[in-house]
Amino acid sequence: MATPGFGFSAGDFIAAIQLVTKVAKALKDTGGAADDCGLALQELQHLQLVLEQLECMPASGFQSQNHLNAVKAMALTIRLPLTDFLGKLEKFQLLRDKTREGGMKMRKTKLKVQWATMMQAEVVKMRAVLTMKIVTISVLLTLPTSAMLNQLNGKLSQTEGLMNDLSHTVRKSIYDISSKQDDLQTSVSATTLAIRLDNSRLLMVCAGLRTGVSRLEKRCTILQRNTIKNRQVICQIQNSQIEVQSSLRSTELAVKHTRLIVGQLLTNFAKFSSEVLRYLRALHQSNMEIYLLLARLTNLSPQSPTNCLEDNIIFIDALQRRHSLQYAYFSEWDIFESMLRCKFKDFPAYESVMRGDYVIMDTRRSGRIVLKSAWRRSVFPGSVLDMSVIIELLGASKARGNKCPRPICDGNGMLESGITMT
Repeated sequence: MATPGFGFSAGDFIAAIQLVTKVAKALKDTGGAADDCGLALQELQHLQLVLEQLECMPASGFQSQNHLNAVKAMALTIRLPLTDFLGKLEKFQLLRDKTREGGMKMRKTKLKVQWATMMQAEVVKMRAVLTMKIVTISVLLTLPTSAMLNQLNGKLSQTEGLMNDLSHTVRKSIYDISSKQDDLQTSVSATTLAIRLDNSRLLMVCAGLRTGVSRLEKRCTILQRNTIKNRQVICQIQNSQIEVQSSLRSTELAVKHTRLIVGQLLTNFAKFSSEVLRYLRALHQSNMEIYLLLARLTNLSPQSPTNCLEDNIIFIDALQRRHSLQYAYFSEWDIFESMLRCKFKDFPAYESVMRGDYVIMDTRRSGRIVLKSAWRRSVFPGSVLDMSVIIELLGASKARGNKCPRPICDGNGMLESGITMT
């Protein structure tokens, strides 16, 4: 299983669920107030169900993997307050075990006093933390509903545009058919009149008719093509309608789920006092800030460069050496230029490279010269680049003439836009 960008895994959720179970067992063993313990145990059971659901939840149902990872990471932050609460329960358990002197009534009285002074307020705070954590997770899981509504609006707009295009095409086709009928009637009338007036023009009229028929056939062919296009547009509209219906069903399910969550929230909030509600509001704001921070960290996390060979830049230098360069690193001109200086050290043309007397050409675009100022806009994954060194005073040597100055090179120089290259 792939580990998300925050460094948690399925084992973290299993550990958190085990921690919830351990806290519930310790709370039962304390023998505290039945009301406090019963409500706290219900909240712990609800939290365990939410964590189990998040552990098994696939990312395919969400618009953003970062959103789901941030929700999971925010849910795992409950481990810290649970661990602290478990330590307090264990301390209370030790104190309760020491309280064994006196009669039965005396022990019960001491236990009630100890529970009221040590654990009652802590249980209320823990319930508030659990409730707001569950509320925040439930609200964040319903956020993709807005994305589905935006997608539905986009599909409706696209369908409306297709309907307008189809209507315009149909009106244009009707107008073309009417115009062609008028032209045909005019052509037939002119032909008939020409036959009646002068039989000697029969050949010319026939030629004219042949031309008219040829044009009519071309126009019929165009009409057939337009009909095929109209059918394709109708199919696209039908597909869009199917997608819109599917989106509507998904939206209805999301709205029902949201209503159920709101009803549960109202039931839970009715059990708390105004002081606890203010504490819940502060906890909710803190949880949302944690989620936004985690989502921002996910968007800012750098991605590792790809090692696929088809994404590399193929570069052939002036010494005909072939280099396969990773695009993630060499998409910057400064890195590429530093690589050139290192590769040509102690080799011919090192001085020309240091002075910048060379050009880089894109062989897949008819040898177009790639300028350093437009490097990022001109070089892409899979580009094939070639290098030529600029040589001044070519032809000054009578021995070599138009040849490359290097003795082992048989290349001929060429002049392009005032630049002599080999």
